[in-house]
Amino acid sequence: MASLQARIETEWEGTSTLPILRCIVDTLCENSSVYIDSNTSLSTFQRIVQDNLNDVDVSHPSVVEDILVSINYLLDPHVGFLETKYELYDEFEPICSLTVEDVKQAEEDGWLVHPVSGVQIDDFKDHVIITFSMLTECA
Repeated sequence: MASLQARIETEWEGTSTLPILRCIVDTLCENSSVYIDSNTSLSTFQRIVQDNLNDVDVSHPSVVEDILVSINYLLDPHVGFLETKYELYDEFEPICSLTVEDVKQAEEDGWLVHPVSGVQIDDFKDHVIITFSMLTECA
């Protein structure tokens, strides 16, 4: 973790993203057992920032942008801190995980085949939730 923290400090010094990125990494590392193999949503990242940076309005567009930039940075394969997960929901219950290939194919086709019933789902975007998970514990 010290290596990642040093890299973040160096690469993001002087930016508005730095405190948000630092806050997210520190919180996830301090609670890694909760966030490894989890389904962490954008709203969870917003809550982390809100709870830890009192002077930040997480609804402000520039803060939302900094949170999204932080997530994208942590998703980068060279950083290797987060991974993207896709889940198909039916009403409010998760049905199954989807691969990025499943989602790309659905984007191309304009529909998704329900993995259980085989029924074509035309409004699949309303049923696919994107979440994030830590890849490894912080050292």
